[in-house]
Amino acid sequence: FRSGLWNLGAVGQMAVGLIATAGGGLFLNFSPFLTLPLSYILSFFAGFSIAGAIGWLKAKWDVNEMFLTLMSSFILVAVLTYLISSPWGEEGVAKTTTAIMPTLFHYVYSQLTLVIIVPLVLIAIIYIFLNKTTLGYELKVVGSGKEIARNQGINITRALILSLALSGGICALAGTGQVLGDMTRVIEGMPGNFGFYAFPGSLMVSNRPELVFFSSFFLTVILMGSLGLTSLGINPRFGEAMIGL
Repeated sequence: FRSGLWNLGAVGQMAVGLIATAGGGLFLNFSPFLTLPLSYILSFFAGFSIAGAIGWLKAKWDVNEMFLTLMSSFILVAVLTYLISSPWGEEGVAKTTTAIMPTLFHYVYSQLTLVIIVPLVLIAIIYIFLNKTTLGYELKVVGSGKEIARNQGINITRALILSLALSGGICALAGTGQVLGDMTRVIEGMPGNFGFYAFPGSLMVSNRPELVFFSSFFLTVILMGSLGLTSLGINPRFGEAMIGL
């Protein structure tokens, strides 16, 4: 957003993160101490590469990045669904799912695990990157206007590619957190709509990373609160309607 681009493919990039995490967890046979950081590294670079390729198409031929990121999500989610339902699926269970993967993110309260540390650290990193580094400044200038950026000698092609690539990498990390944080496996239906919740989470705080924690917490209260009300006869989709309103 701050670079003037719209990444509508967060769901697909989360799916890439799920694929990378599941592949590493199921087939590398490392200890949790190696599996956890390796899963995040594989996940980030997978999302980084796919979104970066779309950024290259945007910079090279001005292809609409909203269309490409959104349409690629359908493909990536379909690939994930195929993998967990066929070659990676756990046999002998009623629901399509992979085997449990090792994790070091233990529960600290109710359903809250230590995976919360990762997004908190990311918030700090992104804030510093955007506001305290030369490269972050260049991305924001490109978002203000390409002519302004060109007059300042900024490499617009690099900025566009890097902006989408970083966005895709971070979205993929969200997919990894979804597995290693609570579910410990990939289940049919993941990543769900979580990638789309990123838009109100960012826009309601004017795309300021230092405030995203509060908007995310607010959205979580609505979503999880509505699920808690199902015992009273409230439709579980009530929370999504509230966010839309």
